Amino acid sequence: MVSREHCMNKKQAVEEVITSYKGLMDIDTINDMIKISGNEDIGQVSKKTITNIAKWALNGASNKEIANNLELTDKQFRVLASICPVIMYVMQNSRELADIVVAGTLYDTAVGGKKFREEQLIKVKDYEDGRVVGEHIEKFTVEKELPPNPYLLKFLAENKLSEKFGKGKEDKDQEVVSIVNGLDKEQLDKLNKELLKDN
Repeated sequence: MVSREHCMNKKQAVEEVITSYKGLMDIDTINDMIKISGNEDIGQVSKKTITNIAKWALNGASNKEIANNLELTDKQFRVLASICPVIMYVMQNSRELADIVVAGTLYDTAVGGKKFREEQLIKVKDYEDGRVVGEHIEKFTVEKELPPNPYLLKFLAENKLSEKFGKGKEDKDQEVVSIVNGLDKEQLDKLNKELLKDN
């Protein structure tokens, strides 16, 4: 279930994206261009249309899914995007925000420590004059802490950290070593002089 706070954050993110491209959204001009170009089958564009596109992209919808939501074919959607390029900017920006949210969530899950509330049911005994006469079930909320996820930590370390420290770095280092090994004495002397000059 999506929390109200999460919905507000999404709504704010969509508004942020739309606001950042407000200067590029002259709806009347866009609709005039659609009419002049003879592509009236695309329909009219409104601020709500662009807001919906931002929302769908933030939710991870592909271009094809967004075109379907707008009841357009792929070709019509490409024409619309060429007439109104702000659509592409809005989609790209929304998807980047979605990636940031996903990366943050992955990190939080991997590291753990995030607190959450969970409802639990317990049996409570009913007493009368010190004797148990029955029982009933009550709901109560327990605050828990998310434990670290070692598998996700390993995945992030192998895939994300390898860009800086791991395999990718080794490949780059090997490339540099092979280039340096291919230099003759004169080129090495020149390189040394340049390096000494910089220091």
